[in-house]
Amino acid sequence: MKTISSGGLRVRLVLLVLLAVIPALALILYTARVQRVVATAAAHENLFRVATLTTADTLQVIKGVQQLLGSLGQFHEIRGGDPAACGPVLAKLLVMNPFYSSLGVASPDGTVICSATPLSNAVTVADQSWFQRVLETRDFSVGNCQVDRLTGEQSLQFAYPIEEGGRVQSVVFAGLNLNYLGREIGLVSLGSLPKGASLQVVDRQGIVLACYPPANCQGRPAPESALVKSASIFHGAGSAEVTGPDGVQRIYEYCAIGGKRATADAYVSINIPTTVALAQADEQLAHNLLGLAVVTGLALAGAWFGGRAMVLGAVNNELEQRVQERTKELAHEKMLLGMLMDNMPDTIYFKDVQSRFTRVNRAQAEVLGVKSPDQAIGKSDSDFFTAEHAQAALADERRIIESGQGLINKTERIRRAEGQFRWVTATKVALRDASGKVAGLVGISRDVTERVRAERLLHNLVESLPDLVYVKDTQGRYVMDNPMHRAFLGLRTIEEIIGKTASDFYPRDLAERVQADDQAVLTAKIPVLNREEQFTSRRGEKTTVLTSKVPYRDEQGNIAGLVCISRIVAERKQG
Repeated sequence: MKTISSGGLRVRLVLLVLLAVIPALALILYTARVQRVVATAAAHENLFRVATLTTADTLQVIKGVQQLLGSLGQFHEIRGGDPAACGPVLAKLLVMNPFYSSLGVASPDGTVICSATPLSNAVTVADQSWFQRVLETRDFSVGNCQVDRLTGEQSLQFAYPIEEGGRVQSVVFAGLNLNYLGREIGLVSLGSLPKGASLQVVDRQGIVLACYPPANCQGRPAPESALVKSASIFHGAGSAEVTGPDGVQRIYEYCAIGGKRATADAYVSINIPTTVALAQADEQLAHNLLGLAVVTGLALAGAWFGGRAMVLGAVNNELEQRVQERTKELAHEKMLLGMLMDNMPDTIYFKDVQSRFTRVNRAQAEVLGVKSPDQAIGKSDSDFFTAEHAQAALADERRIIESGQGLINKTERIRRAEGQFRWVTATKVALRDASGKVAGLVGISRDVTERVRAERLLHNLVESLPDLVYVKDTQGRYVMDNPMHRAFLGLRTIEEIIGKTASDFYPRDLAERVQADDQAVLTAKIPVLNREEQFTSRRGEKTTVLTSKVPYRDEQGNIAGLVCISRIVAERKQG
């Protein structure tokens, strides 16, 4: 009988330990990959939420400037072009609104006619992009970050045309102090910005207008300016995961602000270092690897130093017990992951670079019409969905795999295996291997059919009502209306009414009465129901209506505006 030497036994025991460790290591790495994917998706969602809030707040600031300039254009002192008359008016407004660095009026050739601050020499703005844009578009114009020629301060310039007889008579302009914009952004971001994240508002040239946390960054090029400039061809939102100039990989979300043509007025960019977003997942991975390393070290030490005694004695039993305990822990973690996936109402699935399913949860299996999730493995969307849906999904997934950029909350219509059509919001992000190469993707879809149906039902109901239905914000601006209301005002498209007020459609005395009544309802927070009143349009037509005004609240419970319904009870008569 051939005997085994002590050295040979040690080698065999070491190999046995290593073979036992490999499955545990693979499970740990697989679990860590899933946790990182989920953490990345959560980071994108949180950043997008803050970017959207910041975009809305910045747009509100821009709207405020537009309203001020539009109002100034109605002053006879401003329209008259007399420096002695308009200068004091602008100076008084500048004192009342210290967050503006300058206020002024320029002639069509760019010469500054009057200014809130006295001018010692003649000043021209003819070469400024915002001035050229307002002459070209004859509409409100937002400029870029620059040094104000009237005050020497860094500011964001705005301009509004004053027209007379179908031509631009003059241009009223204002410079917004960047410190004020920074404070406004800080108020929005405070408490909502994820830990470790940073936010910037930049102009079209990638120059920082405001940032949070404050870092003396205003007027400087944004580190991610190239990324933002690449987004200037669209209006909407985008995301990216790129390595910045400082060599740090970050997760980005960016949104366009305003703009009516090829480019937006400005952009919001928010990012968080990938290491920060994945810190919890990486910490869990390190904990699991440390535990496995301790168990493996003990096992290897026992195998090497214990020799035959470990195999034959109690030391071997102890090592086996520890390995079993750790295996149970890993199995428990795998079970928890499986339970999480299979009990989620949302569909969760993993795909390889060929868009073939590698794992799906039970909810996704039901959508695909298979009894077991394993029956979907190795197949693709074309095996379950219509050709149109499968081709569209494949195109999205090819872009994700090739670019590494995720697809967040895309609303789409699918046909389930039993033939039922449903609406879902789909999120897909790239899945990377240990080297950082894209190895597939993970997707999560949520059924929002009832919400979509409710929204469409409400829209169809409002569109079909014979009554005049319209919604206003707290400033009296129209934010929604139905065809009957537009027809009553003599309008054809919704763009002709959105953002305007009663003063744009009714005689001055009637408009003032309507706006005062709206404010009274908003202040009292009590609805007015079926109140008979008479309206006189700009054409002199009188109409008797029954009007109801009901305050509505936003998600935070604050009064956000009025829902108004007017029913015509008497035919129009010529006044």
